[in-house]
Amino acid sequence: METQLKKLVQSQKENPNSFAISFTTFNYLQDSVLIIIAICIFHQLLLKLLLFINTPFINFACNYVFFTTSIIFCIGFLLFAFKEKSKYYYGLIELSFAFAVIYTAISKISSLTNSEFILAIITAIYVIVRGLDNMKQGFQSKLADNLK
Repeated sequence: METQLKKLVQSQKENPNSFAISFTTFNYLQDSVLIIIAICIFHQLLLKLLLFINTPFINFACNYVFFTTSIIFCIGFLLFAFKEKSKYYYGLIELSFAFAVIYTAISKISSLTNSEFILAIITAIYVIVRGLDNMKQGFQSKLADNLK
């Protein structure tokens, strides 16, 4: 991967207009396997999380509200730190999570109200856009670091 990145940097220096083509071929097509794997993992994790949340977690969260809130806040903080360190892979996680949300919403459509389904789809679309933006920023940041 490093060799391909060096080739990309060299081609960018030689032909600045080649960035769009190189960006697409280098990043999205090469990492499509990672995206598929991540989608499978997050789909399964989301389904297991939904099963877990239905009973024991809700009882625990209701009894220990402050503790649960603190844990969720810490998870958010850790994810933010991960995002700042590795935007590309955070974006990949966002895309995977969006796919899992869409898949789950469609597979559970009979038990959702119209507004719940629409909210899930709109949220997933927003997360897809954010994920692609984070992947793009992460890639551009790495490219800029290698151009220095």
